[in-house]
Amino acid sequence: MSFLKTLTFTSINDLTPSLLEQKRCKLISKFKEQLSLLNDPDLTVARKRWMTVDGEKVLEEKTLPVRPWWRETLDGRVAFSVRVGLKKVEFQRGMTAILVPSLKELPTLIEGLIKAVNDGELDHLLVPKEGPKIPQRKSPA
Repeated sequence: MSFLKTLTFTSINDLTPSLLEQKRCKLISKFKEQLSLLNDPDLTVARKRWMTVDGEKVLEEKTLPVRPWWRETLDGRVAFSVRVGLKKVEFQRGMTAILVPSLKELPTLIEGLIKAVNDGELDHLLVPKEGPKIPQRKSPA
């Protein structure tokens, strides 16, 4: 038996995650940041970006505070909104927050949302709705 017959082959394209899988992973990491923020109110994360300084590219690291996705209502309950990119996720028409009785129950909600993202229950909210594309007209110059 030759050595090549003992190997398993695949295409490299199968190894790259789809756009939906990438969005799931990013949303899960953001949920984990929110869980950490519950334990440490002064949580910061490091972000890196390339900057051009005096014509030379330099990698700059900046620490940014993690902003909470929850707000306490006037009656003491907590409203938790989920963000994907810069937009809040709309679970139902006009409903962008999940209401929980107290701040103590927020970790349970976030862990449940992480499980829902892993199971694919929020996929329809992560993928943008594709409508007919309307061509843009250029104004005459």
